[in-house]
Amino acid sequence: MAEKKVIIQYCGGCNPRYNRKLLVSHFFKETGALEVNAQEYADLALLVCGCPTQCGPNYIGPEPRYGIHKIYTQVQLGEIILKLNLMERTRHHELD
Repeated sequence: MAEKKVIIQYCGGCNPRYNRKLLVSHFFKETGALEVNAQEYADLALLVCGCPTQCGPNYIGPEPRYGIHKIYTQVQLGEIILKLNLMERTRHHELD
């Protein structure tokens, strides 16, 4: 399976309600993805917000294969991990 490339962008952190970097670390551990620069092609972009206000960031870059996802909870990240793994399995079955 090819390594998934992911762009991570964080909000300014003015009102974080959880450890955003720890959440992102969990994402990479669960998916085995590789973080890439926002100007590179990526499979997914994660915009990590510290609270429900979700005031930033706005993604600027090439459209990722699996979309741009703004998150502010661990539950949302878990859903994205499941979707990403499902899309990857579906894509591999189509190639077989």
